[in-house]
Amino acid sequence: MSKKRFRLIVPKDITTTKIQSDSLNDETVINSPSTKKKKVQKRDTNPRRTRSSTKKLQSQQEQSKDLNHHTKTIQKRNSQEPLEEYSSKDETTSQNPDVTNLASPKNHIPTASQHEMTSTNSTLHSSIEMQVLQNQESLLQKKPEEHKKFQLQEECKALFIRTRNNTQELYEELISRVCKISKTDSRIGALLKDVGGWYNTYRCKFHVAVVKLADDFIVTHENAVEPYDELNEFITEDVWRRVLCMHLKATDQQKLKRDEAIITKLGIFMQQVVKAVIIAQKNSRDTQPIIKKYDEYTIDLKIPTKLGVVESLPVRELLN
Repeated sequence: MSKKRFRLIVPKDITTTKIQSDSLNDETVINSPSTKKKKVQKRDTNPRRTRSSTKKLQSQQEQSKDLNHHTKTIQKRNSQEPLEEYSSKDETTSQNPDVTNLASPKNHIPTASQHEMTSTNSTLHSSIEMQVLQNQESLLQKKPEEHKKFQLQEECKALFIRTRNNTQELYEELISRVCKISKTDSRIGALLKDVGGWYNTYRCKFHVAVVKLADDFIVTHENAVEPYDELNEFITEDVWRRVLCMHLKATDQQKLKRDEAIITKLGIFMQQVVKAVIIAQKNSRDTQPIIKKYDEYTIDLKIPTKLGVVESLPVRELLN
């Protein structure tokens, strides 16, 4: 059986319209959202495109880090600016001492430990003050007794000018008047020993000084004989003042200088004592008893002192 060939004749309009419609369909498919998503998915799946996106993300992260670092530095600067202001104020106050600086270390608020230290220091300071006050009180209690004892010794020195003799009654009266205590006071016994020791020392020193004057006179006046009138020129006021220097210092020297009668009597007394020692030496007799003699020249003298006790003492009555 023979094959028949058929020829299909397609009109031109149909092919063009089909192609056109196909192209339109393709465009709609491409422009549709589903196709866009597919394209994005296709881009994401592309390895080159993913690398570029990761690089972009890394750059963005680095930029954010830089931004954070920048903000932190700005905050630090802002926090440091007040300190710089205070430091500048400190510099201005150091230049100008009249300006008070509240931010300086001198005006800091004390801590608890500093409060404890200050309280400890104040307690120590108060205890030291109490100890000092107690010492002062004890010294004040001792000072009146020591001062009275000093005054008693000064009056004894002045009394020696009036008499070189002594009795217990004379000592007791002197102590009672100077120290202002009764003769039955328990302290009288110790003070009597003090006065007796002082008086013995005064007599010993006076005896040594008088013997030396007598020796000097004998050396300078070998041919002198009794009554040794040369002693009037030998024993001048300066000479006997040197011998009685310690005793004269205990007197009221301004009043003593104005009393010519006392000065004259003391000069005569010294001449008579030295003469008696010269005679005793030439006759090889003891010279110490001579010191207690010749009170007649001085016993009634009103020797002025600061307390005025010696000049008011009834020495003649108390010695008898």
